Amino acid sequence: MYSTNLARARLYEGLVAGAKALARAGCKNLYLDGSYVSSKRILGDFDACWDLEGVNLNVIDRVFLDFSDGTAAQKQRFYGEFFPSWYTEEGSNLLFLDFFQSVHNSEVKKV
Repeated sequence: MYSTNLARARLYEGLVAGAKALARAGCKNLYLDGSYVSSKRILGDFDACWDLEGVNLNVIDRVFLDFSDGTAAQKQRFYGEFFPSWYTEEGSNLLFLDFFQSVHNSEVKKV
């Protein structure tokens, strides 16, 4: 539904690839936020966060825990960002899961 043009389709492919990689490690919950779930046509990336419950940290792809250069490694590989839900979003000082459930200054696309 959100893959309405080539730019969004590319992001969707990265989102699915990342979601599958997290699922292989046991992740059961993934949350999507940001402009990807808005009506904005041209996007730079997507924002997602994932729950730790059920995740085997011994087998998870290290790209999901590598913030040595911000989220550059994730963006290069998946075209978007996957934050652990228990990490704090700097601007709001909220846990990412709570931040994703708050209202932002973006236009929300009704489904």
